[in-house]
Amino acid sequence: MERGQFETTATTGQEIETLELPGGAPITLREVGSPMIPLWPSYLKASDGVVFVVDLSQPEQVAAAGVELNRLLRSPDMRGTPCTVLLNKTDAMHRMTVGETAGLLALHELAEACAADGIAVTCAACSGVTGAGCDDVIGCVRRWSRAKRGEAGGGEDSRTAGGGDSASTAQV
Repeated sequence: MERGQFETTATTGQEIETLELPGGAPITLREVGSPMIPLWPSYLKASDGVVFVVDLSQPEQVAAAGVELNRLLRSPDMRGTPCTVLLNKTDAMHRMTVGETAGLLALHELAEACAADGIAVTCAACSGVTGAGCDDVIGCVRRWSRAKRGEAGGGEDSRTAGGGDSASTAQV
């Protein structure tokens, strides 16, 4: 396929994918789409971390994403659970820039406010089409999983209790 021929669809329910990465235990990703927003907190107890995906090519959705991100991070079950805000579709022709989106979401201020509750909030940008930046997100998920198992290299931004090696992705 040529670049630009990919069609993506929003997740309307839940999708589960297991990644078999070299040099580590399998990692289960649970993608929970925005129509399931009321159920998002119920997935937190079994998660080692959260990847919150924001679509840069949908500027009209960024404000709504910010509201849901704030709501999710204020959930009592989020305490101690790391979160990476993933700014996706950096390759899209018509998109907000990473800086514009991070500013609109007030990610720097949000990360500082969440730190008091033991929630490490980081930001990464990627393109699901080209793969640019995806290694950063996989690195985060690996650290969360290692920390849960008590292995070296887990880092301080990891949850050490809960369900299996998993990350929940919330997509808005």
